[in-house]
Amino acid sequence: MTTNQSSVPSVPWRRRASVWLGIGINPASISTGGGLATQLPLTTLLWVLPLGVLLLTLLCTGQGLLGRRRRQRLAQIAITTFGATWGAGLLNLLMALGMVGWGGFQGGVAGASAAQLFHLPGWTGALLVVVALYLLSEFGLNRWAALAWVTTGAAIALTLFALTTIDLTFPMTTASAMPTSGTILWAVGTIISYATLFSLRTPDFTWDLATERDVLKANLFFFFPLLFSMSVGALLYHATGSWNIADVLRQAHSAALGHLFLVVAVISPLVSGWYSGALALSNLTPLTTRQSTLLICALGFVLAATRFDQRLLPFLGLLGASLAPALITILWVSWLRPTPSTAQAFSAWIAGAAVAILMQAQGQSIHLFTGALTSSGLTLVLHWRRRQSVLSHRNN
Repeated sequence: MTTNQSSVPSVPWRRRASVWLGIGINPASISTGGGLATQLPLTTLLWVLPLGVLLLTLLCTGQGLLGRRRRQRLAQIAITTFGATWGAGLLNLLMALGMVGWGGFQGGVAGASAAQLFHLPGWTGALLVVVALYLLSEFGLNRWAALAWVTTGAAIALTLFALTTIDLTFPMTTASAMPTSGTILWAVGTIISYATLFSLRTPDFTWDLATERDVLKANLFFFFPLLFSMSVGALLYHATGSWNIADVLRQAHSAALGHLFLVVAVISPLVSGWYSGALALSNLTPLTTRQSTLLICALGFVLAATRFDQRLLPFLGLLGASLAPALITILWVSWLRPTPSTAQAFSAWIAGAAVAILMQAQGQSIHLFTGALTSSGLTLVLHWRRRQSVLSHRNN
């Protein structure tokens, strides 16, 4: 059910743009760019990165417009698309688990920097970051979203600091000069997987925006920073041989300043992730939003303390395999008329996710695209059958 338009506050894009900006430029996006550079040369990344970031931004924009037009957050869209029981419940569960994983990455990389900065054990640094950012999340969405501009400034400073302290003249590491089509598809899929969770949860931040143009403006604050930060990550990998930004900083002069930038830079992506994860978990369980946030923080701390950030790329692959088909199905269902039933939409999503996960387990680089195509094809076939049934019923 769509929210009454008159009861929805009108929030300008400037109040929320820092969320997109924070997802676009942060330690995770830098590390993802470095991870891509392990398989592709810079000459190939010159066009693969813009292509992948553009496709990802279009998905974010489409989902954000859907939330704004319906005046619904993701939890409500999930119910109307996949049903209030199994469908929405599974999506909320995967969203919550995904946010725990992202919390583990962001907390791990920031915790490692905090530990280096204050000469603490690694797990203590992770604990310090998680507790501090949980207290910040208590200020509420609009307040911490405004403060996130400061954290994004730190992320920009981090990238510039890393570039100026690393010798880029003679790259230490080069990827294969002849990438295959499968490797290129893997790279584009990894870029999309990087923000599949954010693409899905975009309505959490757009449902109450003043106009649809505000959604478009906010997404411009995603495209350019993400392209920039992933490009920086690729350069850093080729110069240092390491794709993890926390490890890169250990090689830098005046590393303490870089670690400080990194710790501040994770605030926006981490707290915004907790916000959406808590919304998903509170819709799935009897827990309140605050209790859900605490649980996600605690689980994320466990991952952060064990340096989950060093396993970023496999995590992204699993996220993309399970959730990209859900995103594609939601967008198809919102456009098709008559609207596919919730059972049909749920079946299309699960079929696509199953295909993608099986292909990923076999080491296939095109698993994300195959899963998305499976969900798309099944959605269209089921929609055609339902349309034929409706027409037949009318004729009779």
